[in-house]
Amino acid sequence: MSTLKISNPRLPLGSTVLVTGVNGLIASQLADQLIQAEYRVRGSVRSVSKYAWLDSFFSDRYGPDKFSLVEVTDMRVPGCFDNAAKDVSGIAHTATYMDFTTQNPNDVIPPVLQSITTALEAAKKSTSVKAFVLTSSSWATKSAESNVEEAPTTIYSASKVAAEQALWKWAKENNPKFVVNAVLPSTTTGGILNPEKQGIPSTAGFVQMFYNAQKTEDVQFPMSFVKPGWYIDVGDVAKLRIAGLVDPGVTNERLYGFAGDFTWDDVLAIFRELDPKRTFLKDFGMERDKVDIRPRGRAEEVLKECFGVGFTGLKETITANIESFTKHQVKSGAGWVSTT
Repeated sequence: MSTLKISNPRLPLGSTVLVTGVNGLIASQLADQLIQAEYRVRGSVRSVSKYAWLDSFFSDRYGPDKFSLVEVTDMRVPGCFDNAAKDVSGIAHTATYMDFTTQNPNDVIPPVLQSITTALEAAKKSTSVKAFVLTSSSWATKSAESNVEEAPTTIYSASKVAAEQALWKWAKENNPKFVVNAVLPSTTTGGILNPEKQGIPSTAGFVQMFYNAQKTEDVQFPMSFVKPGWYIDVGDVAKLRIAGLVDPGVTNERLYGFAGDFTWDDVLAIFRELDPKRTFLKDFGMERDKVDIRPRGRAEEVLKECFGVGFTGLKETITANIESFTKHQVKSGAGWVSTT
């Protein structure tokens, strides 16, 4: 349960929060935890008919009037979020644009920037908004002030750097009456809210691919990704998003969602411990990431302040991830599609 421990949340309990791209891995978990924390959720999707299952899911889980859907078919269109943002106390902008079939950054980055601008402008027009939180990425940790050309050499990572640039530039130029924060999750794993409907999306799908792989060629993303890094449980990302919305002490901050360092050898060891009769890939022989992510301490401090707990451990989040596709018999192949 996501029970808030703070006595004076920035957003009034019972008020409505807009969660964009609510069908995604992180956004759906955020919606679930916001409702647990006694907020109502209005979730935007590109097609209400396609994602009507979300309405039924949350109604069955929490009763009526806790969750509603709103359709935003094209985030690039000026004013597209205006209706969705009416009378909400906060906006959690998770929806993004990505096309993994293109090698042209101009096919991706401009739509990403347009979507952020439309969301921020909607927040500005809505006099009820008190906080705006962007889901950024560990790809943007280099610096929100650095040049896009200096970002890691993928269109996705460049789009994340550009997105944060746009957020802070807009905030500086517009000096909004609401608080602006960003959450930067690292490799996100953990349980999926509804595996039958969502599959195993985004980086949570990496765990499934490694679990099912019998040889390295079975891992369907560049092996350059198989390197030491950092992880975070999807539930902790959602909690950090809530903290960015409701904690009066979190203002104009970047919350680093880096629970701990890991290698894929660590993940393979957990696989073998949980299922000793199954054959998994051999270890890659990796050394640990020696980079010290100092700002992660602030994020864990915020988690403890708001929810009374720190980051979820690697074994716990990987176990929850595995259960999502083994207990629900979800087929592989949903992984390398990011909504975060």
